[in-house]
Amino acid sequence: MSDVKIPKINPIRLLDINDQIHRFFVDSIPSHEEFKRYCQKVQRSDVLNCLVASDSTAEIYPTGELLDCHGNHVADITMNYVGTAISGYDWWSFSADFVSIIDGIYYFYIYWLPADPSDGTAKLYEFISEPVWVKNLWENTILFSYYNTDTDFDFIFSDLGTPGDFICSVRVEGGWPSDGFSPKSKDELYIDEEYVPVQLSSKPFNTQKIIFGGSYGIPNWLIDIINRGLSCDHTYIDLLQVVKAEGAKLERSGEKLYPMAAWSLELMESDYNFSTGSEPVITLLGYGETAFNDISHLFYLTS
Repeated sequence: MSDVKIPKINPIRLLDINDQIHRFFVDSIPSHEEFKRYCQKVQRSDVLNCLVASDSTAEIYPTGELLDCHGNHVADITMNYVGTAISGYDWWSFSADFVSIIDGIYYFYIYWLPADPSDGTAKLYEFISEPVWVKNLWENTILFSYYNTDTDFDFIFSDLGTPGDFICSVRVEGGWPSDGFSPKSKDELYIDEEYVPVQLSSKPFNTQKIIFGGSYGIPNWLIDIINRGLSCDHTYIDLLQVVKAEGAKLERSGEKLYPMAAWSLELMESDYNFSTGSEPVITLLGYGETAFNDISHLFYLTS
């Protein structure tokens, strides 16, 4: 059993500093492909909830720091002990609050120390994230959020309070293309002996394609996190709860010899109904934020 466990469904990618196989994205691009950099987008209002674990018999505990792009310490990351679950591991949660952080590129740095100070202060295991780029506002991005009612995917959702208290979120370039809308229906027909069709029932519904990644594209490690999150029983695009359409799969749109791509997926609203109710705000999908209360600019006014 490994001393340390890092769930792949975390909203950031944490890499073992000593792992020569799984390396930073920029270091793993094949030499014959175009060289590109990518930073995970984080808006100042975003909160990144993550989990890590260590063998409960190893007598070690994690510590976290936020580093700038030069490797300098910027802030401590508080590690909160969750409990022992999933095959005898001690689990720890941590969240990053970027409200007091200036715009820039940062790294999560998580490492384990001996629980007993007399055993020394040497760092036993070290993990660092792919770069995250913090700004006050990232236009043309969406916020993909997810959680599961029960513990699954090597992630102890159910031990973190009331379901929905601990939500993972990933901000990514993308949005809802207009040509991705598809009205459909689930029909039941009866055809008599004269082959005259009679419609017994019909339930209309809509699906809508979402695009993850803009024209620049996103790396495979990020769409892997999104794909894992889409397997949870509660998934949201901004404030809209969605599920994958039946049989829907992520479809790649990219060029050969280019290390990133955009991905599309057909989704359905979870709370689909036959009437529209009133809402306190209007959500502009595709911009990752509750967009406006004043809708006067939607109307063409003539003098």
